[in-house]
Amino acid sequence: MTKWNSIAFLMERVEKVDGHWLWTGKIGHDGYGSVSWESKPVGAHRVFYQQLVGPIPEGFEVDHIQDDDLCGIRHCVNPEHLRAVTHRQNMLLSSSFVALKAQQTHCIHGHEFTLDNTRVRTNGTRACRTCERARHRRAYLRSIATPSPETEQENTR
Repeated sequence: MTKWNSIAFLMERVEKVDGHWLWTGKIGHDGYGSVSWESKPVGAHRVFYQQLVGPIPEGFEVDHIQDDDLCGIRHCVNPEHLRAVTHRQNMLLSSSFVALKAQQTHCIHGHEFTLDNTRVRTNGTRACRTCERARHRRAYLRSIATPSPETEQENTR
């Protein structure tokens, strides 16, 4: 291992603040630290995880642990703040729109998402069956309450 690919060399680019190991080297537009490792650009947090914890299992990603606000800092490379998770887990643990929707337990009208009351659409989103029934009922009542164009023509003759 050359000087450039040693953990000691990388530690020279870390500032320890309040339990965080903040990467002071290159930081990408996404906020993650970046390093050239074995002649390839790699996330600094991935390199620290692999060097200080172990290999990242196949099909897994390195995630910053955000439980109890331990670490949400993307350029933190402290291995105690990192864990290997699947892509799905990583997305659901984030604060993305998809993650927030997946965490919902009730529809916007307050009906609980249960197996009996939830329809999963073909695109993977959930629909409240109680709300769907009410929406269809309202549409039906509107359709029988408003005269059709043919009926209006007969009444004007």
